[in-house]
Amino acid sequence: TNFFFTALISIYFVAFYSCSSPKKQEIIYVPPLPATTSDLINSELCKEQNQELVEIKKLFLKKKFKTALNMGIAIVKSPCSLEHYKKALEWIGDIFNERGEKTNAFYFYEEALNYEISNPKTQTQTQILRNKIVAVTSHMSPQSIILFLNQIQNREIHGQVLFQSGLTKIKRGNETEAVFILNEFVTHFSQHKERGRAESILKSVKEKNEFKKNKIGILLPLSGHFQLAGLRVLDAIQLAVKEFNIQQDTAFHLSVKDPASDPEIAVEAVKILKKEKAACIIGPMITVRSAAIESNNLGVPMILMSQKPDVTGTGQFILRNYMTPVMQIRAGISYFMENYGFTRFAILYPNENYGIAFKDAFMEVISQYDVQLAEMVSYEPIQTDFADQINQLITGYQKIDKDGEYIDMEDDEIKERNRIYISKIDFDVLFIPDTANMINMIAPQLKFHGIEVSLMGTNLWNSEKLLSAKDYVQTAIFPDGFYPGSESEKVKDFVSSYFQINGNFPEYSEAVAYDTAMIVMNTLSSPSVVSRKDMVNYLQSNTFDKIITCPITFDLQGEPVKSLKLFQVTGNEIKLIRSCDN
Repeated sequence: TNFFFTALISIYFVAFYSCSSPKKQEIIYVPPLPATTSDLINSELCKEQNQELVEIKKLFLKKKFKTALNMGIAIVKSPCSLEHYKKALEWIGDIFNERGEKTNAFYFYEEALNYEISNPKTQTQTQILRNKIVAVTSHMSPQSIILFLNQIQNREIHGQVLFQSGLTKIKRGNETEAVFILNEFVTHFSQHKERGRAESILKSVKEKNEFKKNKIGILLPLSGHFQLAGLRVLDAIQLAVKEFNIQQDTAFHLSVKDPASDPEIAVEAVKILKKEKAACIIGPMITVRSAAIESNNLGVPMILMSQKPDVTGTGQFILRNYMTPVMQIRAGISYFMENYGFTRFAILYPNENYGIAFKDAFMEVISQYDVQLAEMVSYEPIQTDFADQINQLITGYQKIDKDGEYIDMEDDEIKERNRIYISKIDFDVLFIPDTANMINMIAPQLKFHGIEVSLMGTNLWNSEKLLSAKDYVQTAIFPDGFYPGSESEKVKDFVSSYFQINGNFPEYSEAVAYDTAMIVMNTLSSPSVVSRKDMVNYLQSNTFDKIITCPITFDLQGEPVKSLKLFQVTGNEIKLIRSCDN
């Protein structure tokens, strides 16, 4: 009796301490109920504790956990019956569980379960407690779950809870952990009634997740409107595989599928690659969303080569290695802020998919910086005269006074002949997300209307065609992900090798395809990658810097985290003004 009383006082202290410091969890060993007989039951005490159990429920629902816990501890210290003892243990477990103290909750549930097991009439309550134990241990590693469950005294119940824990991991998509737990169950509970079911699940998971580490699926447009782009990218991927196999003495090979820019064909191609046991898929470039959804559903990692927004949100197996609008805009805005202190931006964009995507991304990025969006004006892609749009950017005019200084014109003042005027604007930088050909038309018209402003573009500006308007785009800056003129030996070797097989100099898409293939093969060569989920984890846990574009990591949403190179028109040339040390 003295031992029992001392142990209960210990419980009270630990539980009270846990109330005071909810972040700290002490391991609690709940003592067994002392021997009782029916003649020891005090009817008045039982009546009082019945009311207290009702009150504990009310306090629990009101989240008054400290008071509820103290009442539960009081019942455990002096229970009027086994039923009151078990119910108080369960309520204490519920309180700890609700407070996030899963370890403490386990010990109280486990003790209550050990007493329920002895009563064959309470199967429903036994199942409830089993489910609660599975719930509070589900966040643990498989090793921890097994260690904790070993404390359950009844072997049948022990096995059942272990089996349920494996099923819970399956439902939550943690198949690697589920396999570990179910293998433990099958090994140590050979006579359990659920053994056959566990073996069936293990077989199904194995068949589902079996893959060939040296087989890479490829989804590229090799016919139709985007055929040329797809073939150029395929050449880059094949070059990477050839070089890697020679350098690392490996035997990687490709299974290439053409989605033909058709979402349904893309989905079927993903299913075929799954059946072929491809380790992962590189691509697609077109028909991205439908293919990504299917690939994620099948648990096949897919590394997209598309800037289409939100596709990595499709699921945990979808990543992207491609330049996005957000990446490009961040590169430009940060450059102007850091180098010139500019904080006022405007956007003039084409009213079509590309322009709208960049407009949306521009608004998203602007909201993340301490900058101002001054103007936002659109134009139609077929326009050649932009006077109306440019006038929307102008807030007034200035003229030169007799001292050579610019002064504001009055609103009703008429411009005079042979006098210099400039337009007033309320922004420092104008962002125009369009092609070099369109900039060749827009930039001179900005000058004609008297707008003097820094220009910012996208990677579409990185073209010799832009130099046709070089007098109007001096100091304009724009990002890109690849610079074929780099002094890097890796880049020089890639450019030379690619030219030999394709007859063209590689551009960004080819470079990033080459890098993606290299990243995939390095990942699959790691001994730690034994499942497709392991591959995703490896990609999201490492930085890949031995590549020809800028170093990259993948965030937990599968998006690339990387810098971009910046270019500027200077004189008669497009010059690299910011690199990324590759």
